[in-house]
Order: sequence, then C-alpha cells, then structure tokens
Amino acid sequence: MENWLFIGGFASLDLVNTKRDRWSATPRETLTTPASITRWADAQGFGPHAFCAGDRELEEVRQFREALYALVMSPKGPARSVDIDLINQHACSLPGALLQKAPREQGGVVTRPAVGSVSNLLTVLAHEFIWMVGEYGTGKVKECEHERCGLVFVDASRGMKRRWCSMRRCGNRAKVQRHAQKGQPAQIQE
Repeated sequence: MENWLFIGGFASLDLVNTKRDRWSATPRETLTTPASITRWADAQGFGPHAFCAGDRELEEVRQFREALYALVMSPKGPARSVDIDLINQHACSLPGALLQKAPREQGGVVTRPAVGSVSNLLTVLAHEFIWMVGEYGTGKVKECEHERCGLVFVDASRGMKRRWCSMRRCGNRAKVQRHAQKGQPAQIQE
C-alpha cells in the first residue's frame, strides 16, 4: 500500500502522514517494507539515487516518524525528552545537510539534497523539522478535523482557520456529509 499523500507542507510531516488512520484501532501503515522507504524518498523528491534499507532501517524510520508525531501532536503536557533526543541525534549526525531555498528569481523553490542512505534521509528530515518548529512552532501544526482522517499539516492560512488536510479530500467529504444530514428527517429521542 503506497497511497502516500504529500500535503503536510513539509517532508517531515509527510513522513508522519505515512501512518494513516491513527484514530482507528488498526492504523494503516504505508511504509510496509524496507524498499518502500526508498520509494517514498524518491516520490518526495530526495534524489534519484536508490539506497538499500533493511528491516532495522524500516524500524528506525518508523520510530523517527512516531517521535515527530509525538512532538507536534502531543495532547498532554510537555514533549518527551526521548523524542527530542532522537530528532537531535539525527540532526547532529551529518552537519551541512540543511535544506536551502532557491533565490526568488528562480521561483523560491526549496531544493532537497540527494540522500544516499536512510541515515542521511533522517538527518535531512530532522534538519527540516527543526527549521519548521523554529519558523512556525508546533502550534501551527494541525491534525485534519475529519473524523476519519488524522493527517497533519502546517496551517499557514490567514487567521489559522484551516480545518482539513485538503478541501478536495476531507473538506469535500465533510460538506457532503453535512448536506446529507440536512436532508434526513429529525430523529425523535425517547
């Protein structure tokens, strides 16, 4: 299952979104094999160079992803030190892997370095995540409000009123659901 959605606004949040239906008793995992890490990185634009990954790297990526999720969506109290340490460990492992923005005259597009290993991928994602937290804080990271979604994204909208991961996806579902409910006869409670 490689039904990846790149709507988080940052690659690190898109990695968080590789675990779907977090609300469910059985969440869907889209990073199902070690090879899926390479395919995700390629689809995300991290270079055409494939790298080898094994079961250990797959588990490492999943732990990294869950640390990211915990840091941006922790509903209770302060962030856990173990999650902060994991992100910092990866950020420190390869100095100079920061992402750069292209000059405005070139469209201001964020360029991403090609990564040659899972370790380098996690380092680049850690740097990006740290930059995102510094720029936006974790308060602007939201979870889609649709009852069956749970994807995360940065809300950069005016007034911070974005509710859906995507209007096309969940916003439309909610509108259809509301419209259908309007046509239903009122339920009489006894």
